[in-house]
Amino acid sequence: MSTASGLNIASPSIGTAKFAKDAGETVLFKGDLSYSFDGPRIRDFWTRKWDDTNCTAFVTNRRFVATRVRQYYLFGPLVWLIMALIPRKIIFSIPLNELAAIKFDPAQQTKFMLQTTSGMEYTLVSSSLFNYQAEWIAAIATATTQSSPPATAKKSKTAITFSRS
Repeated sequence: MSTASGLNIASPSIGTAKFAKDAGETVLFKGDLSYSFDGPRIRDFWTRKWDDTNCTAFVTNRRFVATRVRQYYLFGPLVWLIMALIPRKIIFSIPLNELAAIKFDPAQQTKFMLQTTSGMEYTLVSSSLFNYQAEWIAAIATATTQSSPPATAKKSKTAITFSRS
């Protein structure tokens, strides 16, 4: 993860962009993850939790997208409907043709890392009660090998690396 002057810089598509599927793009896998920042972190005084960001992640046939989780609260169905119509803000987005590797530690069953060809690393943690790490890794690897241009995957005990011709 590259940091400049203590700030966490993720990718070219970050922050104020809204998530919308492009023409011909289909969602292959969707679920909740936590994005764990590298570098200087802040710990909440009251809850004693680190500043990880809960996100809804999408694997499409062209990219991996992490968006902010929607907080529906108890305002009622009308507010839920309005919030459902507002596009999600993108935390970070990685085109699948720029994905270099998926790293994971067999001892830590909930955590995995996405590494891009430019060297950026995104640490993601399965935030649900049921661990979906294997499903996430399989979905991302399948989408990457079938993306354009096609990639070949080489699997080891701790990583899946992708090479393109």
